[in-house]
Amino acid sequence: MKKIINYEKEISIEDNVASITSISLECSYNENRNNVDGIFLIEGSYKTHELSLNKKDFRYELPFNNEIEDFKKESAHVEIEDFTYELEDNILKINIDYELSYDEEEVNEEIQEEFNEDEFERFLNEHEVDIVSFKDEEETEDAEEGIEVEDRDEQEQTIEEIEDNLEDNRTITLEPQESNDSVEETLLNNISKEEKYITYHVYVCENDDTIESISKKYNITKEEIFDYNSEEEIRSGVKLIIPVKDE
Repeated sequence: MKKIINYEKEISIEDNVASITSISLECSYNENRNNVDGIFLIEGSYKTHELSLNKKDFRYELPFNNEIEDFKKESAHVEIEDFTYELEDNILKINIDYELSYDEEEVNEEIQEEFNEDEFERFLNEHEVDIVSFKDEEETEDAEEGIEVEDRDEQEQTIEEIEDNLEDNRTITLEPQESNDSVEETLLNNISKEEKYITYHVYVCENDDTIESISKKYNITKEEIFDYNSEEEIRSGVKLIIPVKDE
């Protein structure tokens, strides 16, 4: 199963922002029982004036969450499809399209027949079945009514004779189900203690960037960069997906 999800967020920057000089996107997420949640980390720098040589850094953590029912453990994956931004009146508008993919869990549902009281009554009437109820308090009730044990034995014998003479004798047994663990305990037992984390960067190239400087900055080889990107020329504004090692 794959879903393309759009994420939009407006970030208000307190300072005056003349231009964004650099910006990057980092995505990290973890997989829980019924959802995939994570954080988009937006980092970069900006100038307060166009002619200024000084730059100020910014960093914002943007949480996201996706609820999923019945997906297979450790099968969820989040991948950035597109990342754009706009600057308007010191408001940084973030727009992220990401793909959420996962394998669906095969659920085997057992069909259980519910007890229907009306159907049960109709069955008894059609087959002329007598219902005899023996209670634990029988001895106490009999004692209170002055019924002796010998009379009770005769009464029980009479009932047995009636049951033997029934033309259509059927036995209906309703067995109680074994008690299950509480819902809370079941959920806790099913939640995985180990969570899966994946992290990578979306880097926006600047004028003075080269493939060598980028590979050195993120401590990866040029071949690894080209494995994740189809761009052969490094120029200002080009977005590169950078795999992150051991973060």
